Amino acid sequence: DTAILPQKDLGAEVTLETWRYGSVGQILHLGGYDQEEESVARLQRFITDEGYRVSGVHEEEYVTRPDAKTPKTIIRYPVVRQDKD
Repeated sequence: DTAILPQKDLGAEVTLETWRYGSVGQILHLGGYDQEEESVARLQRFITDEGYRVSGVHEEEYVTRPDAKTPKTIIRYPVVRQDKD
């Protein structure tokens, strides 16, 4: 429901887009990008245990800057119920 974004850096272009996902499974990973494997495996187990399957490529949303003391990344997969195509 965001209509505008404040622009802190006037030299960088900021745009708003609406993405339509449907159902997703996601996890907040805390730590370096080279340590995401365990979080991805945990997310994939959760998706399967809940009766879903991954239905597309994953996406990463970087919540903090790469040089943050504890980088935060949302890892997201589109999912569908196991019994659906």
